[in-house]
Amino acid sequence: MRIKLSSILFIISFLSACNDNDTKTYNISGKVQKGPFQIGSDITLIELDNSFNPTGRTFFSTIIDNEGRFEFPEVEFSSNYIEIKAEGSFYDESVGVYWPDEISLYALSNLTNPKTINVNLLTHIQRERIKSLCKEGLSYETSVEKSQKELLAVFNFENFNLDNFPNLDFTINGEGGNILLVITMIIATHNWALQEFLTQFSVDFKDNGKIDSENTQNILANIARFLSPEKIVTNLNNFYNQNQAGIDVAEIRSLIDTFLINSDFKSTVDFSFPASTSNGINLLCQNDTIIIADQRDYSISINIAGNLANYGATVELTKLSGTGGWSVSSESTYWIFDTTYNRLCLSLGYLPGITADKKISFYGSGVANLSFVLETCFGISYCCCKEFTKKIYWDCK
Repeated sequence: MRIKLSSILFIISFLSACNDNDTKTYNISGKVQKGPFQIGSDITLIELDNSFNPTGRTFFSTIIDNEGRFEFPEVEFSSNYIEIKAEGSFYDESVGVYWPDEISLYALSNLTNPKTINVNLLTHIQRERIKSLCKEGLSYETSVEKSQKELLAVFNFENFNLDNFPNLDFTINGEGGNILLVITMIIATHNWALQEFLTQFSVDFKDNGKIDSENTQNILANIARFLSPEKIVTNLNNFYNQNQAGIDVAEIRSLIDTFLINSDFKSTVDFSFPASTSNGINLLCQNDTIIIADQRDYSISINIAGNLANYGATVELTKLSGTGGWSVSSESTYWIFDTTYNRLCLSLGYLPGITADKKISFYGSGVANLSFVLETCFGISYCCCKEFTKKIYWDCK
């Protein structure tokens, strides 16, 4: 039996019309946060089929404000799955400036019940694990739930009941935002090879929902050990206030401690401040306010137990008032006096198992700031890992 060409064309036209009618219209928006991505950063919205392959339907936009927001108004999809790719520079909350290098972050989402879809480090790492679990036969919803619990467990936060990762925003106070910020800090602070590290982390996590690489474990523990959360929170608060966002970031020190106390990951960097040495009481081990009266001689001392390759420390005394002063012993005990900047410097990388100690003697009276900075070096770039400042009041008769 012959079928007329006109009939075939009619059937094709009918099926095409039915396919067009299956599309749905969505208004999709969200934020990209490492810190927030810079205005003008590229955002790509990609439709995926049920096997998470691109269908060819793609939309483009950019970051539109200082909070890292993007919008895709009235976009049409025939599938329930989309992927968002963000490419650009981000505000680095650890140093308080926009990072010069660009990175790419992803988020995978189901449009069955669409909400705001944020892109962050958690959505980026979770993405490939979700796809892997779905290929093993789990439903999308089950894969999202399982991978989220697994990733939280890496950081010992599995007992927290959080919203899905694409709904988290660290500028919104609460457990979800705080945990997003803390994990972001632990993964990314002072991590110059961030894109490469995220790839290694994601590949490791994809297979079994765990981090098996001892090197990755050590990096996470080392970063967490030297975090300065107060500085990071201050930088974020200043950034959002300056950009009129009016958002306060909650204190997250306790969550960092939760990770450090409960984690099996081992830090390869170890140092401490002894209470005193033969030179006297250690100023680095005292409270934030130090009162000096009868005792003139003190020490500036640090114990180095582990290998701190690429790390260095500086101690600087800055007089604020008074006619008195101090003198530093000339004996060589690893500290080197930098006459250009009037500070003590210590290279830590090749000194495991020693105590670096320096005698300092005060005379007259005055007020000074004592600052300690621990830095890590990547090539020719330095970045602060730990710092504190103490105020010294002395009156030596």
